[in-house]
Formats: sequence, structure tokens, C-alpha cells
Amino acid sequence: MGSVVRLVRIDVDAAGRTGFDRLNMPTMLKKDADAYDRMLDAAARLATLIESGGIDIDEADLEELTIFLAEHGMVVGRILRNLKHVWP
Repeated sequence: MGSVVRLVRIDVDAAGRTGFDRLNMPTMLKKDADAYDRMLDAAARLATLIESGGIDIDEADLEELTIFLAEHGMVVGRILRNLKHVWP
């Protein structure tokens, strides 16, 4: 049987105090947690790419967009698969 991990969400309030929320986060297998981490890493790389392109987008919208794209990475990859040229 796989390892089980518990996700922990860390909140930081305006005063800089941190709080941990373990009750509302589901327990999942380590392989699922690792896959989730890879998805978040991909979303962060997508955000960097979009920001480097000079696209003006609200931070919350950017986060929502990049997480959506990363969650649907296989479909996005199939859509973009045949692009061979890097446009200036």
C-alpha cells in the first residue's frame, strides 16, 4: 500500500501571523500528493511565462488560469503538440 500524506494549508493574515488548517484538507496517497505538487509547479512556470510576455492580468485571474491549464495539461499538450515554431 502507498504512503499516505495529509495536505496542510498555511494561511498568512494581514498581520503576518500564520495558521495551519489540517481539518479541511483531504488525506491522500503520497503519489497523488506528488502529482498535485507537480501540477502546482507547472502552474507556477506557466505564470512566469505569461508574466514574462508582458500580459497584464490580475494576480487572482492569473492563478486561476494557470492552475486550470496545468490541471488540463494533457489536453493542452495535445492542442499545442503540432506547433514547431517559436513566434517572436
